Amino acid sequence: MHEHERMVLRVALRMTGRFDQAQDAAQDTFLRLWRHLDSIDPDAGVKTWLYRTVMNVCIDSIRRRKPQENLDFDPPAQPRQAADAEDSQLVAKALLGVTERERAAIVLREI
Repeated sequence: MHEHERMVLRVALRMTGRFDQAQDAAQDTFLRLWRHLDSIDPDAGVKTWLYRTVMNVCIDSIRRRKPQENLDFDPPAQPRQAADAEDSQLVAKALLGVTERERAAIVLREI
């Protein structure tokens, strides 16, 4: 879990656009990992399984909620961080404007 938690949370945050929902999705992903540990193909690896599972968990979460206008981002402490945070907010808002399938493809390919 410690080896992959940052990756899972990062993907979940990009998919959901909200930190609280990303945390829930990450937790659900690791619970599913624990429950299905014996059925994971060792040749495919845990990381592949985690990517697929976190994407599915996030898509399910997105389908259950209404589109959100307010996204969770901490205010930056320095000017460069402010630009990065603004860019991150623009990316997150743009991701909320596409379908779950398109969002999944963009997150997995680019982010």
